[in-house]
Amino acid sequence: MKTRRLIHADKDTFCEVFWDGTEAEVVSGARGTKGRARRLDFETPMGCNRFVEEEVAKRIKQGFVEVMPEALPIEQAVTAPRATASPQFLAEIAAAYDDDAPRLVYADWLQSQGDPLGELIVVQCERARLERWDPKQRLLKDREDQLLITFRRRWLPELDDDVAAEFRRGFVERVRIVNHRATTKLLDRVLAIAPLVRTLELDGELALERVASAASLRALTGLAIRGALRSTSVERLMEMPELVGITRLALRGCGLGRMALKGLALRAWQELDLHQNTLGANGTRLVLERVEPDALTALDIGSCGVGDDGVKLLAATPLPRLHTLNLRRSSLTRRALGALAAAPGLTALRRIDLSMNGFHEAGPGLGAFCESPKLGALCELDLRNAMLGDAGLEVLARSQLARRLVALDLGTNGITEQGAALLATTPWPALRYLNLSGNPIDKAAEALRSGLPGVRVVLRSTTASAAAIVGDG
Repeated sequence: MKTRRLIHADKDTFCEVFWDGTEAEVVSGARGTKGRARRLDFETPMGCNRFVEEEVAKRIKQGFVEVMPEALPIEQAVTAPRATASPQFLAEIAAAYDDDAPRLVYADWLQSQGDPLGELIVVQCERARLERWDPKQRLLKDREDQLLITFRRRWLPELDDDVAAEFRRGFVERVRIVNHRATTKLLDRVLAIAPLVRTLELDGELALERVASAASLRALTGLAIRGALRSTSVERLMEMPELVGITRLALRGCGLGRMALKGLALRAWQELDLHQNTLGANGTRLVLERVEPDALTALDIGSCGVGDDGVKLLAATPLPRLHTLNLRRSSLTRRALGALAAAPGLTALRRIDLSMNGFHEAGPGLGAFCESPKLGALCELDLRNAMLGDAGLEVLARSQLARRLVALDLGTNGITEQGAALLATTPWPALRYLNLSGNPIDKAAEALRSGLPGVRVVLRSTTASAAAIVGDG
């Protein structure tokens, strides 16, 4: 029997939905009472499941909030049922890796056996489906943490602290092996225990050399390397037959320059993370020449010295599927904003990080960026430490972009109480998350709470260590 529980704090009422197969029961009433029960029968389990989702959605619209059940006490963890893994279930999940449906079918079967792994799959799939600022995320994250604390050792009994395993959507998707323990034998053992791993993270040249010959590398689609690499390492990576399936590559802080990145192969890269290397405009051009435009969805070239000229090259490159772009600390000015505003091929861009760049208050570049019809999908914007001031904030607040932003970070921008008052009185119909930390607006919390209902506003004081969280979430 599966359960969804909701409460309405203002009315002090509850609602519980129980279902199994084609039968469902809804119990509701005042908290502290047994409530009234309503039983329903359906022709198919699918019809029953559809009813549950619709009932929960209806209650949430009425002001209810879904809560997670209490975690199994740690002392009971060893006796919790453990279902025998089915190779057929795992094969179906692997064959449709990005689809939640096979995972949820497996989760349903696990929960019918009493195995808590089923709940972890459900919780993490739900978290992956929700936007990160959704209020329900916190409840789900708490439950996820409880499950992992209680059962991680049981789910990964043979992995020690030298291997960091990250569960995503119910299974280990990413592993990090510390430098001195990286060996082909260890990697093969990790991938045998966690066969759905798709991303491997290593620390620098030595770790790469130690696992380079592992046949199990062929199962990976993602590789992340942090730390120094030799200038010839990129070319060597591209030549390794074991890594031919890699389409998500991160080389962060590897000390790579333009010449080293000449070794980057032309490939259908889906995600490229080259954060904190030395590209400049010429290196940016080289990287853009190595991607297939219709494949790239996420690009991080922050802290690479890209500059305005590099952004101009980027803006002139059609990248119709790119939804996430990081240009943090890239020595950009308002000229770069103007180039992005005119970009014909960034129509799918949803998230952009422009933090740690000096845009220096209002200007034509900022105005063009905020009003650009070519950036119509943009809804998450990071402008921390961009030196906007109240004048730059006003340009943003009066723009079309303000009407569709869902998440906005304006931390440490010299915004004053006057700017905060403008924020609180300007319509932000889509906004769910706003960070104003590091601005001298310590008295603005109440005005923001009343002016931005439903928005999670983070205000970390410039004069005290305490943080104020106002609004929802």
